[in-house]
This record gives sequence, structure tokens and C-alpha cells, in this order.
Amino acid sequence: MKVLNLTLDTEFQLAYAYLGSGEVSKTIEVHPTINVDLKENGEVFGVEFLSFNALEISKEALRSNNKELKDGELEAVLFAQEKVRERLAN
Repeated sequence: MKVLNLTLDTEFQLAYAYLGSGEVSKTIEVHPTINVDLKENGEVFGVEFLSFNALEISKEALRSNNKELKDGELEAVLFAQEKVRERLAN
């Protein structure tokens, strides 16, 4: 998995990690402050963070908040969290 692009808004504490190309066909709420955009084939297009606090939410908390979350979607969120944290640290 790799980040194709990463946008940050430090004033409003927003971030979006682009993990795929194409078009978004569906958005799922993983947590009240995290959305995952999916392509029509179910692949993850990107992960949206509506607060930098969302970068610290654990795997267990994400899973318990959304029981229907697929493994690939969860892994995409965890990967995106790590990449956004890295960017903010620089």
C-alpha cells in the first residue's frame, strides 16, 4: 500500500490520504472523525480524517466502532494514520 497524495489542513486539523486512483462510489464512516472512500470495485480510494485526534484511535477502537469494517479498510485507515502522523512530524 502506498500514499499517492496527502493533503493536510493544519488550521482545521483535516487530512486526506489518497491511496488509489479512479472515482469514489461510496463513503463509509469508520468512526465519527474518520471516513473511508471506496471505489466501485470495493478498493479503498482514500481515507479522510476530520480531526487530528483521529490519528491516535487504536485498531481495537476502530473495530469496535464499526463491526462491519473489512480488514482491508481497517488496514488502510491504520496505514493512513501512520503516514499523516509522519508528515505532521516533519
